[in-house]
Amino acid sequence: MVRYALADQGQVSYGVEATPYTKEAAAKYFGLLSEDIEFPGGQNPQTRLKARGTKRGPYIHSPDIKEYGWPMPIIPIDHNIPLEIAIGERLITSETGYDKHLFKESDILQTATIEHVQKDLDFAEWFIGSKASISSMKAAVGDPVSIDMDITSAKHEFDDTGGHTPPILGLPKKTPFMFWMVCGVEYGAKEIATINSFDVSIDNGLTPRHHGCNREAYTIVEDTSADKYEVTLGIDIVDTDLFKEAAEDGALKNLTIPIPRRVDTGVMVDGMIIRLEDCKIPEANIPSPAQGPVETDITVLPLGIEIEIRTPTT
Repeated sequence: MVRYALADQGQVSYGVEATPYTKEAAAKYFGLLSEDIEFPGGQNPQTRLKARGTKRGPYIHSPDIKEYGWPMPIIPIDHNIPLEIAIGERLITSETGYDKHLFKESDILQTATIEHVQKDLDFAEWFIGSKASISSMKAAVGDPVSIDMDITSAKHEFDDTGGHTPPILGLPKKTPFMFWMVCGVEYGAKEIATINSFDVSIDNGLTPRHHGCNREAYTIVEDTSADKYEVTLGIDIVDTDLFKEAAEDGALKNLTIPIPRRVDTGVMVDGMIIRLEDCKIPEANIPSPAQGPVETDITVLPLGIEIEIRTPTT
């Protein structure tokens, strides 16, 4: 018996499910997981009920339904991050010098099995039928791009017999996508001069559905519609273009945030591109600060999103 379990003996991985809500081998890594993760597997929610004529206090326990949800902060390092469980689908194509992983929207998200292993306890647990919202995909000066996923899962299994052999993930030693790599952010056909930060959220409104026969959910439903996206840009103001977009109700435009990590002969072969489609700017004020550069936060309202991650082949 161990005297205490150590964090470095823990491992988290996933596998996209070939059949939704059916346990899948979890042999892929998310990226860098450097913050605490509070897994909700060890739960047994109860409602205590009284019974008149017995005593002044609870009389029995009534088992409640089980719902599995938790935040997972991730620093992505390549295409392995499972954005299909938060956006919809992954399309893979081979281009000259790189493979393109394009994450496009679909109304019903894909599901994944998430595996949590604590090797020194001979413990493994699985969260099956997992989908996600993205509470924040953000970066600011000096920081890497981070993605905070809010996971919702339908089912849970565990094994504490030591019979499970965890996969070898082979996490590469790759530099994260850093904010200083952001280059050539465009709104429509115009480049935005100085970006200090960006923050994108995708709220899928994930709700577990229960149909009886089991305390766990049988499906996870996407509920959000009009309020699905929220985008904020922190900028230094160098002209009045974005102010006019808000004040004059400008035409629909796309916002593109490229994050190149490697460029060969003018082509990004390693990096990430965030594309926000058919945007409006509801507010773009020009403040009057007491000192320093004039800075502001711009809200952008898109009608769609896609994310592309490129992985070099040479």
